[in-house]
Amino acid sequence: MERSLAAVIVLVFALALLRAFVANVNWDEFYYLSHVHAYRNGTLAFPLQTFSVHFFAWLPLVSENEVEQIVAARVALWLLSVPAAILIYKIARSFCSRPAALLSVLFYFGFSNVVDHGLSFRADPLCAFFFLASLYCLVRAEGSRFNVPLSAVFMAIAMMISIKSVFYLGTIGTIFLAWWLFEPDRRATVRKAMVFALAFAGAGLVLYHLHAAALASAATTEPAAFVKAVGNKTLVSVDVFPRLNTLLRALVENGPIWIFVMLGLAAAGCRLVEGPERKAALVLLAFAVPLLSLPFYRNAFVYFYVFLLPAAVILGGTYADRLLARFRRSGSPVVLFAIAATVVMIAGLAVGDYLKRLPDQTSAQRETIDLAHHLFAEPVPYIDRNSMIASFPKVGFFMSSWGMENYWARGRPVMAELIRERQPKFLIANSCALDLSRPSADETPRACYLRLMDEDLAVLRGNFVHHWGALYLAGKAFERLVPGEPEGFEILIAGTYTLEAAGSVVIDGTLRRPGERVPLDRGRHRIAALERATGAVLRFGDDP
Repeated sequence: MERSLAAVIVLVFALALLRAFVANVNWDEFYYLSHVHAYRNGTLAFPLQTFSVHFFAWLPLVSENEVEQIVAARVALWLLSVPAAILIYKIARSFCSRPAALLSVLFYFGFSNVVDHGLSFRADPLCAFFFLASLYCLVRAEGSRFNVPLSAVFMAIAMMISIKSVFYLGTIGTIFLAWWLFEPDRRATVRKAMVFALAFAGAGLVLYHLHAAALASAATTEPAAFVKAVGNKTLVSVDVFPRLNTLLRALVENGPIWIFVMLGLAAAGCRLVEGPERKAALVLLAFAVPLLSLPFYRNAFVYFYVFLLPAAVILGGTYADRLLARFRRSGSPVVLFAIAATVVMIAGLAVGDYLKRLPDQTSAQRETIDLAHHLFAEPVPYIDRNSMIASFPKVGFFMSSWGMENYWARGRPVMAELIRERQPKFLIANSCALDLSRPSADETPRACYLRLMDEDLAVLRGNFVHHWGALYLAGKAFERLVPGEPEGFEILIAGTYTLEAAGSVVIDGTLRRPGERVPLDRGRHRIAALERATGAVLRFGDDP
């Protein structure tokens, strides 16, 4: 059984590595990469939740293409997942046998959400690793007096990476409670708790100030105000189970894993009430404390389960251990069948997920980014949802669901002012809100719930023309120009434009032929056909 479990774990890890090269790059992976480029360019201005830039500052050296950089980051996270798996195994071994500990590892890395997002370039895999390192030091605290402060340092790093790591503190606090309740020397437990608290606070302050000092730009937001705003948005002003559909899908796709975890949770609860190993039972219950965030955490999206489950799966391993012990006593094949069916399901899920990503889903993303770098040898401002060209300065707000909710709450158009001030040279329609070929919101009210206001959509349509794929260049399109009837138009983005037309036109009184470069300043201009009616396009750039 151990060899079989190890073989399936190796299969899952091998498919995960292959998947890192072909899985579509999610929009917030690009956003996460933009922090790295901002740090290197000296424009990163906020020290909270950006500490991970120090781990990935080397990414821009990998390639000019942002997709290649994210693939490199995924490979680095894959390498980190190996010690994470070892930590899960080592922690589980404190409570169960070797086969059951291996099952705990498989329960985590074979969970569908982790298969999908375990190597995504986000904070979640990093937080999970440092939480496991902190937990391992704490569970093994009796072995060394340095384990408790080291555990605190790891937890401080997790908090610096993402403040949602506060959910992990519930696990840490419950473990200290177990020690205080069930160990004879309560004073020693209090001392350990104080050491942890002081080391955690001290490490957090030191890391925060070192990170802040490393940023070239001064912070634009007060940290306390930011934390308060995040708390209000993600915890306070939400309904119960705000991501219920995501939770239900996770339950359906991973039913056997959840059954093992819930039965392990129930068994630990029973042991706490009437068993001889009540301390161990409460420590195991502590592993499930992060699950309590599901009813009230707004951002419990699919990828959140990478953050949520690394300790909770150990409960499933402990229950599997009870089943294995029963099998050893009775020899009943039903027990082995239940475990084997779960393992086969996990293996099939991993294989199916990898095959679903074929052919390479990143091809169009790579080509779009290559085109942007080809058109503009030096970084220029642009508009998109999530900083897809992370090495270029993005114009406008981060168009996540949260960002769009804030945009609509403000209730005023923003694009005209942004274009005048920042002069974006192109637009990437990587959100339905930015798809300028899509019918207006009035015609398709449910087609894009994260849409822009009609005024902003009109401004974008009036100042960008479709170029290739999802990329739009700054420009003006004229459906039909008539000789002797000049048409007025406004240029918001100054620069050189290339004329595309079936015949010559007159712009501001000057004859312009098809293919000619036309310098245009910001402001009002006039255009008319010369000899016959024609359509025309003014496309930004020197022969783009």
